[in-house]
Parts: sequence; C-alpha cells; structure tokens
Amino acid sequence: MPPLKKLVLAGLAALTVWFAGCAKTPEVDRAAFAGSAAQWRFFRGGAAGVGTAAEALKPPFGVLWKFKGEGGIRSSPVVGAEAVIFGTLDGSVIALDRTSGDELWRFKAGGGIVSSPCIAGEMVFIGSDDGSVYAIGAKTGIEMWRFRTGGAVRSSPSVAGGAVYVGSHDTKIYALDAVTGEKKWEFETGDWVDSAAAVAGGLVYMGSTDGKMYALDAETGEPAWEFRAEDNIHGAPAAAGGRLHFGSWDRRAYALDARTGKLLWERDLGGQVAASPAVKGGKVFHATYGGAVYALDVETGGVLWEFRNAGGFDASPVISGGLVLIGGYDGRLYALDAETGNQAWSVRVKGDVRATCAVANGAVYAGTMGGRVYVFAPAAASH
Repeated sequence: MPPLKKLVLAGLAALTVWFAGCAKTPEVDRAAFAGSAAQWRFFRGGAAGVGTAAEALKPPFGVLWKFKGEGGIRSSPVVGAEAVIFGTLDGSVIALDRTSGDELWRFKAGGGIVSSPCIAGEMVFIGSDDGSVYAIGAKTGIEMWRFRTGGAVRSSPSVAGGAVYVGSHDTKIYALDAVTGEKKWEFETGDWVDSAAAVAGGLVYMGSTDGKMYALDAETGEPAWEFRAEDNIHGAPAAAGGRLHFGSWDRRAYALDARTGKLLWERDLGGQVAASPAVKGGKVFHATYGGAVYALDVETGGVLWEFRNAGGFDASPVISGGLVLIGGYDGRLYALDAETGNQAWSVRVKGDVRATCAVANGAVYAGTMGGRVYVFAPAAASH
C-alpha cells in the first residue's frame, strides 16, 4: 500500500475513534425518572437475592448525573427513598441525593469497604475490612452501633425478621439484632465468608471459601443442611422457585433443592464464578471471570445463550424487564437481551466495573474502580 494511502486510512481511523469517544449521550427522560419511586435496598435487590428489578427499563440510556470520589468502588450501590448509598476502598460510606447526585453525608469506617450496604427502616448496615459491621442512620450518617468480628467483613449484610445476617473472614456467619447490634447467634464454617446471605422460607443460605453452601435456621442458626462444591464459594446464592442457585470457583453453576440441599443439576461454565446469579422467567443468569455471561434453563441447567467480553466479570448480573445489566473488567456497562443474549446497549465508563449495579427510581446506578458513580436513565423520545 502506498505511504500516502496508509496515512489517510490511519487518519480516518483516528477520526472515527475520536468521534465515537466524543459522541453525545442521549438526553434522558427526566419526567419519567422523577415519577418513579422504586427502591433497591439490598445488594441483590431483596432478601432472597434474585437480582431482579421491579422496573423494566429500555435502552438507549443517557447520563442523568455522575459523581467522582477519591476511592475505588467495589461496594455495590443501594437506593432508598432519598439516597443512593455505597462504600469505597478508602473506607468511606457515602450517601448521595438519588435525583441530583449531591452529597448528603459521609461516614468514615476504620478500614476499606468491599461490602455492599443494606437499607432497612432508618438504618444502613455495612461491613468493613476493619472487622466491623456498622449500623448508620440512613438520614444522618451517624453511627448507631458497631459489632466487632475477628476478621474483615466483605460480606454484604442482609436484613430479615429484625435480624442482620452477615459473614466474616473470622470464618463465622452472624445473626445480629438490627436495632441493638447484639449477637443473636453465630455459626462457624471452615474458612472465610465473603458471601451475602439469601433469606427465604425460614432459612439463611450462605457460602464459604471452604467450598460449602450452608442452610441455617434463621432463628437459631442450627444447620439444616450443607452442600460441598469443589472450590471456594464467594458469591451470594439466589433462592427462587424452591431452588437455590449459586456458582463456585470450581467453574460450575449449581442448582439445589432449597429445603433439602439435594443437587438438582450442575453446569461447567468454563471459568471461575465469583458473581451472584440472577433468576427470572425460567432462566438463571451467571457471569464468570473468564468473560462470559450465561443464561441457563432453571429446570435443567441447559445453556440457552452465551455472551462474551474481552475483560471478564466480577460484578453480578441484574435483570430489568427484558434486559440483563452487568459491568465488566473492560470498563463497560452492558445491557443484554435476556431472551437472546444479544448486546442491546453498552457504554464505556471510567474504571473497571466490579460493583453490581442497582436499578431503581427509573434509572441504573453503577459504581466503578475509578471512584465514579454513574446514573443512567432511558433516553427521552425523539420528536
């Protein structure tokens, strides 16, 4: 190829990249956003951990607002009546006005925060690498109580029946009184507990890096059953339709009978699974470190579709209507068609997306390792 032609083609390619990077994002439908009151108070949307939103959002999305903080964000945001709340790796818990992004309050823990918060009543519960579980006033940011464990708390608290369920790197699962912080019971596993709890049918389900999934009586902590996978279990399980779904570093997705722990099926996904699954419409959705999102049949574990990216996934999928929403190590947030796995929309953000997004208030809330929180809302109809 002649040198001049090479130069022209290179210039055209550079211009294409430049225009793509400078493309204006769509104007959002602010009226629809203002009219929504839906909330996302738990790491996976609710105590059962199914990762399914009440709202059915449709792309394309535009940026409603964004926030830049100092610390990377692995803590997944939650959204209450007034605020979006998340933790940062520099140990801050931050509450922003959910409609404007203005900072409402900031609380400083004694260590970095990977745990995702949970909002229950007027309290926010969150763990820290300093070994504490904190209860913070949802409106004030003032510490209400603190419970000390013997290790880092990266598990995301779940609240049900007046109790806070959370795990620790001291190898224990705890049930704490949500009002006082007093310990109701503890259960010792064989290794760290990073998993959040799924609470359903009077049982608390949590995994451990000892490779076991535990089902415990929610009131007493007495074991109902345990199931051993072949490697660490980091992600939270999802309880739906009488089944318990979860993944493991052994590269498998599992479905168990939720009452008995009997294995119903397992599926090799070809990559380690640290993310938590989402369940809706006869499908269970899993993501892997190897860069794949799978839709599996809940009855059989059969693969319905597979989507791959270049970076891998640590964040968990979230379902909104007919979309699977997930962020990746490649610094993109994706919206996939839940029926086909085809990419319906994506956007590049500043930093890897390791936190699971929240869907509430007519918008998608996503945190990044670049210290940003982005809020994407559906675009306004063009006229």
